[in-house]
Amino acid sequence: MKKNFLYPVMALLMTLFAVSCSQEEIISNQKKRGIVSYAVNIPVANSVTRAVPNIPEGYTLRCILQLVDKDNANIANHRYVETLQTGQENVTFTFEAPESEYKCLFWADYVKTVAKGTEPADNLYTTTDLTAIGYNLQASAHADMFNTDAADAFYGALLDGSSSITLKRPFAKVSFSSSNAEYSGYNQIEISKFPAPSNFSVVSGSTTGIPATLSYTGNVVEGKWFSAYIFTSTSGSTMGEGNNIEFKLKDSTGAKPEKNLVIEGKNVPLTPNYDISADVTPGANNKTNITVTFPGDLVDPNAPQPLAVGDFIYKDGSYSKTYDAAKAVAIVFAIGAQGDDAIANYTGVTASKIAGYAMAISETTRATGYKTGETSATNTFPTGWTVNSNSTAPWEIDYKGMKYTKALMDKMGSYESALYTTAFNDFKSANSITAASNFSEWYIPSSRQLLDFFGYLLGCAGDNDKIPVIATNAALVTAYTSIPKGAYSINRDAIIFISSTISTVEGNALGLQITGPAAATTNLSDYAFGLMKDVKQYPMTGSAVIRPVLTIFEPAK
Repeated sequence: MKKNFLYPVMALLMTLFAVSCSQEEIISNQKKRGIVSYAVNIPVANSVTRAVPNIPEGYTLRCILQLVDKDNANIANHRYVETLQTGQENVTFTFEAPESEYKCLFWADYVKTVAKGTEPADNLYTTTDLTAIGYNLQASAHADMFNTDAADAFYGALLDGSSSITLKRPFAKVSFSSSNAEYSGYNQIEISKFPAPSNFSVVSGSTTGIPATLSYTGNVVEGKWFSAYIFTSTSGSTMGEGNNIEFKLKDSTGAKPEKNLVIEGKNVPLTPNYDISADVTPGANNKTNITVTFPGDLVDPNAPQPLAVGDFIYKDGSYSKTYDAAKAVAIVFAIGAQGDDAIANYTGVTASKIAGYAMAISETTRATGYKTGETSATNTFPTGWTVNSNSTAPWEIDYKGMKYTKALMDKMGSYESALYTTAFNDFKSANSITAASNFSEWYIPSSRQLLDFFGYLLGCAGDNDKIPVIATNAALVTAYTSIPKGAYSINRDAIIFISSTISTVEGNALGLQITGPAAATTNLSDYAFGLMKDVKQYPMTGSAVIRPVLTIFEPAK
Protein backbone atom coordinates (compact mmCIF):
# COMPACT_ATOMS: atom_id res chain seq x y z
CA MET A 1 0.00 0.00 0.00
CA LYS A 2 1.08 3.53 -0.58
CA LYS A 3 2.35 5.25 2.56
CA ASN A 4 0.93 8.65 3.33
CA PHE A 5 2.05 10.74 6.29
CA LEU A 6 -1.09 12.80 6.64
CA TYR A 7 -4.71 12.14 6.98
CA PRO A 8 -6.72 13.73 4.36
CA VAL A 9 -8.43 16.79 5.74
CA MET A 10 -12.21 16.90 5.69
CA ALA A 11 -14.38 19.87 4.95
CA LEU A 12 -18.11 20.47 4.39
CA LEU A 13 -19.66 22.51 1.52
CA MET A 14 -22.26 20.90 -0.91
CA THR A 15 -24.91 21.34 -3.65
CA LEU A 16 -28.43 19.86 -3.29
CA PHE A 17 -30.70 19.01 -6.19
CA ALA A 18 -34.50 18.94 -6.23
CA VAL A 19 -36.42 15.79 -7.13
CA SER A 20 -40.12 15.06 -6.97
CA CYS A 21 -41.78 12.10 -5.27
CA SER A 22 -45.38 11.26 -4.58
CA GLN A 23 -44.71 10.01 -1.07
CA GLU A 24 -42.44 12.61 0.44
CA GLU A 25 -41.61 16.32 0.47
CA ILE A 26 -38.29 16.91 -1.29
CA ILE A 27 -36.19 19.89 -0.28
CA SER A 28 -35.62 22.15 -3.26
CA ASN A 29 -32.27 22.96 -4.77
CA GLN A 30 -31.01 26.49 -4.27
CA LYS A 31 -27.37 27.53 -4.24
CA LYS A 32 -26.55 29.05 -0.85
CA ARG A 33 -23.46 29.94 1.09
CA GLY A 34 -24.41 29.87 4.75
CA ILE A 35 -22.35 28.28 7.49
CA VAL A 36 -19.39 26.19 6.35
CA SER A 37 -17.29 23.82 8.47
CA TYR A 38 -13.79 22.55 7.74
CA ALA A 39 -12.44 19.69 9.86
CA VAL A 40 -8.64 19.71 9.69
CA ASN A 41 -6.66 16.60 10.55
CA ILE A 42 -3.10 17.20 11.73
CA PRO A 43 -0.10 15.21 10.41
CA VAL A 44 1.17 12.27 12.43
CA ALA A 45 4.29 10.14 12.38
CA ASN A 46 2.51 7.08 13.74
CA SER A 47 -0.49 5.84 11.80
CA VAL A 48 -1.72 3.56 14.59
CA THR A 49 -3.24 6.59 16.28
CA ARG A 50 -4.51 9.84 14.80
CA ALA A 51 -3.37 11.93 17.75
CA VAL A 52 -1.09 14.82 16.88
CA PRO A 53 2.65 14.53 17.64
CA ASN A 54 3.94 15.35 21.10
CA ILE A 55 4.04 19.13 21.25
CA PRO A 56 7.37 20.53 22.53
CA GLU A 57 7.19 21.80 26.09
CA GLY A 58 6.26 25.46 26.25
CA TYR A 59 4.69 25.41 22.78
CA THR A 60 1.18 25.17 21.36
CA LEU A 61 0.28 23.77 17.96
CA ARG A 62 -1.58 26.57 16.19
CA CYS A 63 -3.74 26.09 13.10
CA ILE A 64 -4.70 29.07 10.93
CA LEU A 65 -7.41 29.28 8.29
CA GLN A 66 -7.29 32.38 6.08
CA LEU A 67 -9.79 33.04 3.30
CA VAL A 68 -8.42 34.81 0.22
CA ASP A 69 -10.14 36.10 -2.89
CA LYS A 70 -9.52 35.08 -6.50
CA ASP A 71 -6.43 37.30 -6.55
CA ASN A 72 -5.07 35.65 -3.37
CA ALA A 73 -5.62 38.76 -1.27
CA ASN A 74 -6.77 38.29 2.32
CA ILE A 75 -10.52 38.63 2.82
CA ALA A 76 -11.06 40.92 5.81
CA ASN A 77 -12.39 39.35 9.02
CA HIS A 78 -11.90 35.84 7.65
CA ARG A 79 -8.77 34.72 9.50
CA TYR A 80 -9.49 31.97 12.04
CA VAL A 81 -7.08 30.52 14.59
CA GLU A 82 -7.47 27.34 16.64
CA THR A 83 -4.98 25.61 18.92
CA LEU A 84 -4.50 21.91 19.64
CA GLN A 85 -3.19 19.96 22.59
CA THR A 86 -1.08 16.81 22.52
CA GLY A 87 -3.42 13.91 21.78
CA GLN A 88 -6.11 16.02 20.13
CA GLU A 89 -7.11 14.53 16.79
CA ASN A 90 -8.34 17.47 14.74
CA VAL A 91 -9.63 20.99 14.77
CA THR A 92 -12.79 22.35 13.14
CA PHE A 93 -13.27 25.79 11.65
CA THR A 94 -16.85 27.04 11.26
CA PHE A 95 -17.64 30.34 9.58
CA GLU A 96 -20.12 32.24 7.46
CA ALA A 97 -18.89 31.83 3.90
CA PRO A 98 -18.48 35.03 1.86
CA GLU A 99 -20.71 35.57 -1.15
CA SER A 100 -17.76 36.00 -3.51
CA GLU A 101 -15.38 33.33 -4.76
CA TYR A 102 -12.74 32.38 -2.22
CA LYS A 103 -9.92 29.99 -1.36
CA CYS A 104 -9.04 28.50 2.02
CA LEU A 105 -5.38 28.65 3.03
CA PHE A 106 -4.21 26.54 5.98
CA TRP A 107 -1.04 26.86 8.04
CA ALA A 108 -0.13 24.98 11.23
CA ASP A 109 2.97 25.69 13.31
CA TYR A 110 4.31 25.68 16.87
CA VAL A 111 4.04 28.91 18.83
CA LYS A 112 4.84 29.87 22.40
CA THR A 113 2.06 28.93 24.81
CA VAL A 114 -0.01 31.84 26.09
CA ALA A 115 -2.83 32.20 28.60
CA LYS A 116 -6.12 30.53 27.72
CA GLY A 117 -8.35 32.81 25.68
CA THR A 118 -5.39 34.74 24.25
CA GLU A 119 -4.45 34.26 20.60
CA PRO A 120 -0.84 33.07 20.27
CA ALA A 121 1.55 35.43 18.49
CA ASP A 122 3.82 34.46 15.62
CA ASN A 123 6.99 32.79 16.83
CA LEU A 124 9.30 31.38 14.16
CA TYR A 125 7.30 32.32 11.10
CA THR A 126 5.43 35.45 10.02
CA THR A 127 1.88 34.58 9.02
CA THR A 128 0.21 37.92 8.26
CA ASP A 129 0.20 36.90 4.60
CA LEU A 130 -0.02 33.15 3.96
CA THR A 131 1.09 33.71 0.38
CA ALA A 132 4.44 35.05 1.62
CA ILE A 133 5.37 33.32 4.89
CA GLY A 134 8.77 34.37 6.13
CA TYR A 135 11.00 33.97 9.15
CA ASN A 136 10.80 36.03 12.31
CA LEU A 137 14.18 37.72 12.07
CA GLN A 138 14.27 38.88 15.67
CA ALA A 139 17.37 37.43 17.29
CA SER A 140 15.29 35.89 20.08
CA ALA A 141 13.66 33.54 17.60
CA HIS A 142 16.81 32.36 15.80
CA ALA A 143 17.77 29.71 18.32
CA ASP A 144 14.39 28.01 17.94
CA MET A 145 15.01 27.58 14.22
CA PHE A 146 17.84 25.12 14.81
CA ASN A 147 18.04 21.71 16.49
CA THR A 148 14.35 21.56 17.43
CA ASP A 149 11.16 20.09 16.00
CA ALA A 150 9.41 23.26 17.16
CA ALA A 151 10.44 24.60 13.74
CA ASP A 152 8.22 22.07 11.96
CA ALA A 153 5.05 23.28 10.20
CA PHE A 154 2.39 22.19 7.71
CA TYR A 155 0.32 23.82 4.98
CA GLY A 156 -2.46 23.28 2.43
CA ALA A 157 -4.92 25.16 0.22
CA LEU A 158 -8.53 24.53 -0.86
CA LEU A 159 -10.61 26.07 -3.60
CA ASP A 160 -14.17 27.18 -2.88
CA GLY A 161 -16.37 24.12 -3.45
CA SER A 162 -13.67 21.53 -2.71
CA SER A 163 -13.41 19.63 0.53
CA SER A 164 -10.45 17.25 0.42
CA ILE A 165 -6.99 18.38 1.42
CA THR A 166 -3.76 16.71 2.44
CA LEU A 167 -1.60 18.95 4.58
CA LYS A 168 2.11 18.57 3.98
CA ARG A 169 5.39 19.96 5.18
CA PRO A 170 6.91 22.85 3.24
CA PHE A 171 10.37 21.81 4.44
CA ALA A 172 13.28 19.51 4.12
CA LYS A 173 14.92 18.73 7.45
CA VAL A 174 18.68 18.93 6.91
CA SER A 175 21.23 17.82 9.53
CA PHE A 176 24.91 18.79 9.19
CA SER A 177 27.81 16.90 10.78
CA SER A 178 31.23 15.53 9.84
CA SER A 179 32.91 12.18 10.12
CA ASN A 180 36.24 13.67 9.06
CA ALA A 181 39.04 13.68 11.63
CA GLU A 182 40.05 17.24 10.70
CA TYR A 183 36.82 18.49 12.28
CA SER A 184 36.92 16.34 15.38
CA GLY A 185 37.42 17.91 18.78
CA TYR A 186 35.35 21.01 18.04
CA ASN A 187 32.44 21.39 20.44
CA GLN A 188 30.91 24.72 19.44
CA ILE A 189 29.52 26.18 16.23
CA GLU A 190 28.78 29.78 15.32
CA ILE A 191 26.73 30.39 12.15
CA SER A 192 27.11 33.95 10.89
CA LYS A 193 25.15 33.53 7.66
CA PHE A 194 22.40 31.04 6.93
CA PRO A 195 20.54 32.29 3.79
CA ALA A 196 17.36 30.24 4.04
CA PRO A 197 14.76 30.47 1.24
CA SER A 198 11.84 32.62 2.34
CA ASN A 199 8.48 34.11 1.30
CA PHE A 200 6.78 30.73 1.06
CA SER A 201 3.34 30.73 -0.59
CA VAL A 202 0.69 28.32 0.67
CA VAL A 203 -1.05 28.74 -2.70
CA SER A 204 1.85 27.74 -4.95
CA GLY A 205 3.95 25.70 -2.54
CA SER A 206 7.00 27.74 -3.57
CA THR A 207 9.36 30.36 -2.22
CA THR A 208 10.23 33.55 -4.06
CA GLY A 209 13.92 32.77 -3.62
CA ILE A 210 14.46 35.73 -1.28
CA PRO A 211 16.92 34.48 1.37
CA ALA A 212 16.35 35.25 5.02
CA THR A 213 19.71 35.55 6.77
CA LEU A 214 19.62 33.61 10.04
CA SER A 215 22.33 33.15 12.63
CA TYR A 216 22.98 30.63 15.38
CA THR A 217 25.44 29.82 18.14
CA GLY A 218 25.36 26.51 19.97
CA ASN A 219 27.13 23.39 21.09
CA VAL A 220 28.11 20.42 18.96
CA VAL A 221 26.25 17.48 20.49
CA GLU A 222 27.38 13.93 19.70
CA GLY A 223 29.16 15.17 16.58
CA LYS A 224 26.07 16.84 15.17
CA TRP A 225 26.69 20.46 14.21
CA PHE A 226 23.11 21.57 13.66
CA SER A 227 19.83 20.69 11.95
CA ALA A 228 17.23 23.00 10.43
CA TYR A 229 13.85 22.86 8.71
CA ILE A 230 14.43 24.66 5.40
CA PHE A 231 11.64 25.85 3.08
CA THR A 232 11.54 23.95 -0.19
CA SER A 233 10.19 25.22 -3.48
CA THR A 234 8.66 23.80 -6.64
CA SER A 235 11.09 26.05 -8.56
CA GLY A 236 14.32 24.64 -7.17
CA SER A 237 15.90 21.59 -5.56
CA THR A 238 18.80 23.18 -3.63
CA MET A 239 19.43 26.28 -1.52
CA GLY A 240 20.76 27.83 -4.71
CA GLU A 241 23.90 29.28 -6.21
CA GLY A 242 25.47 31.91 -3.95
CA ASN A 243 23.28 31.12 -0.93
CA ASN A 244 26.22 29.81 1.05
CA ILE A 245 26.20 28.89 4.74
CA GLU A 246 29.10 30.59 6.53
CA PHE A 247 30.06 29.34 9.98
CA LYS A 248 32.87 28.90 12.47
CA LEU A 249 33.92 25.81 14.44
CA LYS A 250 35.30 26.46 17.94
CA ASP A 251 36.98 24.52 20.70
CA SER A 252 35.89 25.85 24.09
CA THR A 253 39.17 24.67 25.64
CA GLY A 254 41.23 26.76 23.19
CA ALA A 255 43.32 23.73 22.25
CA LYS A 256 42.26 23.93 18.59
CA PRO A 257 42.23 27.05 16.43
CA GLU A 258 38.92 28.38 15.15
CA LYS A 259 37.99 27.15 11.72
CA ASN A 260 36.03 29.35 9.28
CA LEU A 261 34.09 27.24 6.81
CA VAL A 262 31.61 27.61 3.97
CA ILE A 263 28.96 25.16 2.74
CA GLU A 264 27.90 26.14 -0.78
CA GLY A 265 24.14 26.51 -1.16
CA LYS A 266 24.14 24.82 -4.56
CA ASN A 267 25.23 21.61 -2.79
CA VAL A 268 22.52 21.63 -0.12
CA PRO A 269 19.58 19.54 -1.43
CA LEU A 270 16.03 20.53 -0.50
CA THR A 271 13.65 17.64 -1.10
CA PRO A 272 10.20 18.22 0.48
CA ASN A 273 9.37 16.13 3.53
CA TYR A 274 12.75 14.38 3.60
CA ASP A 275 15.13 14.03 6.53
CA ILE A 276 18.48 14.70 4.84
CA SER A 277 21.89 14.03 6.38
CA ALA A 278 24.88 16.03 5.12
CA ASP A 279 28.37 14.71 5.97
CA VAL A 280 30.78 17.65 5.62
CA THR A 281 34.39 17.08 4.51
CA PRO A 282 37.28 19.53 3.88
CA GLY A 283 37.62 21.29 0.53
CA ALA A 284 39.79 24.00 -1.02
CA ASN A 285 39.79 27.58 0.30
CA ASN A 286 37.70 26.67 3.36
CA LYS A 287 34.88 25.57 1.07
CA THR A 288 33.64 22.20 2.20
CA ASN A 289 32.32 19.18 0.35
CA ILE A 290 29.25 17.30 1.51
CA THR A 291 28.02 13.77 1.01
CA VAL A 292 24.25 13.61 1.17
CA THR A 293 22.10 10.67 2.28
CA PHE A 294 18.32 10.42 2.23
CA PRO A 295 17.20 8.16 5.08
CA GLY A 296 13.58 8.58 4.02
CA ASP A 297 10.49 10.59 4.67
CA LEU A 298 10.13 12.40 7.96
CA VAL A 299 7.69 9.64 8.88
CA ASP A 300 8.60 5.96 8.97
CA PRO A 301 8.35 4.84 5.33
CA ASN A 302 7.60 1.31 6.54
CA ALA A 303 4.72 2.31 8.80
CA PRO A 304 1.21 1.10 7.93
CA GLN A 305 -0.85 3.41 5.78
CA PRO A 306 -3.11 5.64 7.87
CA LEU A 307 -6.81 5.22 7.21
CA ALA A 308 -8.09 7.94 4.86
CA VAL A 309 -11.24 9.02 3.09
CA GLY A 310 -11.45 7.20 -0.22
CA ASP A 311 -9.77 4.00 1.03
CA PHE A 312 -11.41 0.75 -0.01
CA ILE A 313 -12.21 -1.83 2.67
CA TYR A 314 -11.48 -5.38 1.53
CA LYS A 315 -13.29 -8.54 2.62
CA ASP A 316 -10.19 -9.72 4.50
CA GLY A 317 -10.27 -6.60 6.72
CA SER A 318 -7.38 -4.80 5.00
CA TYR A 319 -7.72 -1.50 3.20
CA SER A 320 -6.15 0.08 0.15
CA LYS A 321 -6.41 3.04 -2.20
CA THR A 322 -6.78 0.59 -5.09
CA TYR A 323 -10.19 -0.71 -6.11
CA ASP A 324 -10.31 -4.48 -6.50
CA ALA A 325 -13.69 -5.78 -7.68
CA ALA A 326 -13.11 -9.21 -6.12
CA LYS A 327 -12.15 -7.82 -2.69
CA ALA A 328 -13.61 -4.35 -2.12
CA VAL A 329 -16.91 -4.10 -0.21
CA ALA A 330 -16.90 -0.57 1.24
CA ILE A 331 -15.31 2.85 0.88
CA VAL A 332 -14.23 5.14 3.76
CA PHE A 333 -16.14 8.42 3.85
CA ALA A 334 -15.44 9.79 7.36
CA ILE A 335 -12.43 9.65 9.69
CA GLY A 336 -12.63 9.52 13.48
CA ALA A 337 -15.72 9.37 15.71
CA GLN A 338 -18.43 11.73 14.45
CA GLY A 339 -20.95 13.61 16.59
CA ASP A 340 -21.56 11.82 19.88
CA ASP A 341 -21.08 8.30 18.50
CA ALA A 342 -19.04 6.20 20.91
CA ILE A 343 -17.71 2.68 21.49
CA ALA A 344 -20.62 2.12 23.91
CA ASN A 345 -23.01 2.04 20.95
CA TYR A 346 -21.38 -1.22 19.78
CA THR A 347 -21.67 -4.51 21.63
CA GLY A 348 -18.71 -6.81 22.24
CA VAL A 349 -16.11 -4.26 21.08
CA THR A 350 -12.72 -4.16 22.83
CA ALA A 351 -11.27 -1.43 20.59
CA SER A 352 -9.80 1.76 22.05
CA LYS A 353 -11.64 4.17 19.77
CA ILE A 354 -13.50 4.70 16.51
CA ALA A 355 -11.18 5.16 13.52
CA GLY A 356 -13.76 5.96 10.85
CA TYR A 357 -16.80 4.92 8.84
CA ALA A 358 -17.17 3.13 5.50
CA MET A 359 -20.27 2.95 3.30
CA ALA A 360 -20.96 -0.18 1.27
CA ILE A 361 -20.06 0.04 -2.41
CA SER A 362 -23.39 -1.50 -3.36
CA GLU A 363 -26.87 -1.54 -1.85
CA THR A 364 -29.44 -4.19 -1.01
CA THR A 365 -31.98 -5.34 -3.56
CA ARG A 366 -35.02 -3.09 -3.92
CA ALA A 367 -37.88 -4.18 -1.66
CA THR A 368 -40.74 -2.88 0.49
CA GLY A 369 -40.88 -2.86 4.25
CA TYR A 370 -43.60 -5.50 4.12
CA LYS A 371 -42.88 -9.15 3.65
CA THR A 372 -43.54 -10.60 0.21
CA GLY A 373 -47.21 -10.65 -0.73
CA GLU A 374 -48.31 -8.38 2.09
CA THR A 375 -50.15 -5.11 1.45
CA SER A 376 -51.23 -2.14 3.52
CA ALA A 377 -54.62 -3.80 3.91
CA THR A 378 -53.13 -6.87 5.52
CA ASN A 379 -50.31 -5.04 7.30
CA THR A 380 -49.19 -6.46 10.61
CA PHE A 381 -45.99 -4.39 10.55
CA PRO A 382 -44.91 -3.35 14.08
CA THR A 383 -46.00 0.06 15.36
CA GLY A 384 -45.11 2.23 18.36
CA TRP A 385 -41.51 2.99 17.46
CA THR A 386 -39.09 5.05 19.50
CA VAL A 387 -38.49 8.26 17.59
CA ASN A 388 -34.76 8.67 16.93
CA SER A 389 -34.70 12.02 15.15
CA ASN A 390 -34.61 15.57 16.41
CA SER A 391 -37.75 17.12 14.94
CA THR A 392 -36.23 20.62 14.93
CA ALA A 393 -32.95 19.56 13.31
CA PRO A 394 -33.47 16.06 11.88
CA TRP A 395 -30.25 16.12 9.83
CA GLU A 396 -27.90 17.13 12.65
CA ILE A 397 -24.61 15.26 13.09
CA ASP A 398 -25.82 11.91 14.39
CA TYR A 399 -23.76 8.84 13.53
CA LYS A 400 -25.50 6.40 15.88
CA GLY A 401 -26.71 4.19 13.02
CA MET A 402 -25.66 1.00 14.81
CA LYS A 403 -27.65 1.92 17.91
CA TYR A 404 -30.71 2.76 15.80
CA THR A 405 -30.38 -0.43 13.73
CA LYS A 406 -30.39 -2.52 16.91
CA ALA A 407 -33.51 -0.76 18.16
CA LEU A 408 -35.20 -1.16 14.77
CA MET A 409 -34.44 -4.88 14.55
CA ASP A 410 -35.53 -5.47 18.16
CA LYS A 411 -38.84 -3.80 17.33
CA MET A 412 -39.23 -5.93 14.21
CA GLY A 413 -39.06 -9.04 16.37
CA SER A 414 -40.05 -12.07 14.30
CA TYR A 415 -41.57 -10.01 11.48
CA GLU A 416 -39.92 -11.03 8.21
CA SER A 417 -39.59 -7.83 6.23
CA ALA A 418 -38.61 -8.11 2.58
CA LEU A 419 -36.34 -5.10 3.05
CA TYR A 420 -35.19 -5.02 6.66
CA THR A 421 -34.81 -8.75 7.12
CA THR A 422 -34.49 -10.67 3.86
CA ALA A 423 -32.64 -8.19 1.62
CA PHE A 424 -30.47 -6.80 4.44
CA ASN A 425 -29.46 -10.24 5.70
CA ASP A 426 -28.66 -11.38 2.16
CA PHE A 427 -26.39 -8.36 1.76
CA LYS A 428 -24.57 -9.01 5.06
CA SER A 429 -23.96 -12.62 4.12
CA ALA A 430 -22.56 -11.73 0.69
CA ASN A 431 -20.31 -8.95 2.04
CA SER A 432 -18.99 -10.37 5.30
CA ILE A 433 -15.67 -9.10 6.70
CA THR A 434 -13.27 -11.72 8.05
CA ALA A 435 -11.34 -9.39 10.39
CA ALA A 436 -14.42 -8.87 12.54
CA SER A 437 -12.56 -7.44 15.56
CA ASN A 438 -11.59 -4.30 13.65
CA PHE A 439 -15.07 -3.63 12.30
CA SER A 440 -18.64 -3.40 13.47
CA GLU A 441 -21.35 -5.48 11.90
CA TRP A 442 -23.00 -4.02 8.85
CA TYR A 443 -25.78 -1.69 9.93
CA ILE A 444 -28.33 0.71 8.43
CA PRO A 445 -26.92 4.26 8.36
CA SER A 446 -28.49 7.09 10.32
CA SER A 447 -30.02 9.88 8.24
CA ARG A 448 -26.90 12.05 8.71
CA GLN A 449 -24.54 9.24 7.71
CA LEU A 450 -26.60 8.77 4.56
CA LEU A 451 -26.63 12.52 3.90
CA ASP A 452 -22.88 12.89 4.42
CA PHE A 453 -21.97 10.02 2.12
CA PHE A 454 -24.10 11.15 -0.80
CA GLY A 455 -23.35 14.78 -0.04
CA TYR A 456 -19.62 14.12 -0.34
CA LEU A 457 -20.34 12.45 -3.69
CA LEU A 458 -22.98 14.75 -5.17
CA GLY A 459 -23.02 17.97 -3.11
CA CYS A 460 -25.68 19.64 -0.96
CA ALA A 461 -26.39 23.37 -0.69
CA GLY A 462 -28.25 23.06 2.60
CA ASP A 463 -31.52 24.53 3.78
CA ASN A 464 -31.13 27.41 6.27
CA ASP A 465 -29.78 26.06 9.57
CA LYS A 466 -31.62 22.71 9.43
CA ILE A 467 -29.79 21.10 6.52
CA PRO A 468 -26.00 21.55 6.53
CA VAL A 469 -23.94 22.77 3.60
CA ILE A 470 -21.70 19.88 2.58
CA ALA A 471 -19.18 19.88 -0.26
CA THR A 472 -18.21 17.16 -2.63
CA ASN A 473 -15.11 15.45 -1.25
CA ALA A 474 -12.49 15.16 -3.97
CA ALA A 475 -10.77 12.15 -2.39
CA LEU A 476 -14.04 10.25 -2.08
CA VAL A 477 -15.23 11.22 -5.58
CA THR A 478 -11.92 10.23 -7.16
CA ALA A 479 -11.89 6.84 -5.44
CA TYR A 480 -15.59 6.18 -6.00
CA THR A 481 -15.46 6.96 -9.71
CA SER A 482 -12.71 4.36 -10.12
CA ILE A 483 -15.49 1.85 -9.53
CA PRO A 484 -17.24 1.00 -12.84
CA LYS A 485 -20.68 1.88 -11.49
CA GLY A 486 -22.93 4.86 -10.86
CA ALA A 487 -24.27 6.26 -7.62
CA TYR A 488 -26.35 3.09 -7.33
CA SER A 489 -26.28 -0.38 -8.89
CA ILE A 490 -29.91 -0.80 -9.88
CA ASN A 491 -30.88 0.11 -13.45
CA ARG A 492 -33.55 2.61 -12.57
CA ASP A 493 -33.87 6.39 -12.83
CA ALA A 494 -34.69 6.92 -9.14
CA ILE A 495 -33.85 4.96 -6.00
CA ILE A 496 -34.92 5.60 -2.41
CA PHE A 497 -32.27 4.95 0.25
CA ILE A 498 -33.67 4.34 3.72
CA SER A 499 -31.97 5.28 7.00
CA SER A 500 -32.32 3.84 10.48
CA THR A 501 -33.46 7.22 11.85
CA ILE A 502 -37.13 6.68 12.77
CA SER A 503 -39.12 9.90 12.66
CA THR A 504 -42.59 8.85 13.90
CA VAL A 505 -44.20 6.27 16.16
CA GLU A 506 -45.66 4.63 13.03
CA GLY A 507 -42.16 3.62 12.00
CA ASN A 508 -41.51 6.20 9.31
CA ALA A 509 -37.81 6.82 8.61
CA LEU A 510 -35.83 9.63 7.06
CA GLY A 511 -34.20 8.90 3.74
CA LEU A 512 -32.85 10.16 0.42
CA GLN A 513 -34.08 9.80 -3.12
CA ILE A 514 -31.26 9.59 -5.66
CA THR A 515 -32.16 10.29 -9.28
CA GLY A 516 -30.09 9.65 -12.37
CA PRO A 517 -29.99 7.79 -15.68
CA ALA A 518 -31.63 4.38 -15.94
CA ALA A 519 -28.25 2.84 -16.81
CA ALA A 520 -25.32 3.37 -14.44
CA THR A 521 -22.70 5.99 -15.33
CA THR A 522 -19.49 6.91 -13.53
CA ASN A 523 -20.22 10.58 -14.25
CA LEU A 524 -21.60 11.62 -10.86
CA SER A 525 -22.84 14.94 -12.22
CA ASP A 526 -25.63 12.89 -13.85
CA TYR A 527 -27.05 12.17 -10.38
CA ALA A 528 -28.86 14.32 -7.85
CA PHE A 529 -30.59 13.73 -4.54
CA GLY A 530 -33.39 15.08 -2.41
CA LEU A 531 -33.88 14.75 1.33
CA MET A 532 -37.14 13.26 2.52
CA LYS A 533 -38.28 15.07 5.64
CA ASP A 534 -41.98 14.11 5.58
CA VAL A 535 -42.05 10.39 4.98
CA LYS A 536 -45.78 9.36 5.20
CA GLN A 537 -45.90 5.66 6.05
CA TYR A 538 -42.57 5.01 4.43
CA PRO A 539 -40.97 2.56 3.76
CA MET A 540 -43.88 0.25 4.47
CA THR A 541 -45.88 1.26 1.37
CA GLY A 542 -42.98 2.01 -0.96
CA SER A 543 -39.95 0.04 -2.04
CA ALA A 544 -36.46 1.14 -1.04
CA VAL A 545 -32.86 -0.01 -0.67
CA ILE A 546 -30.31 0.07 2.16
CA ARG A 547 -26.71 1.18 1.66
CA PRO A 548 -25.17 -0.42 4.77
CA VAL A 549 -22.32 1.05 6.84
CA LEU A 550 -19.34 -0.32 8.75
CA THR A 551 -17.68 1.41 11.69
CA ILE A 552 -13.91 0.89 11.75
CA PHE A 553 -12.14 0.57 15.11
CA GLU A 554 -8.59 1.19 16.24
CA PRO A 555 -7.10 -1.77 18.13
CA ALA A 556 -7.07 -1.62 21.92
CA LYS A 557 -3.72 -0.39 23.24
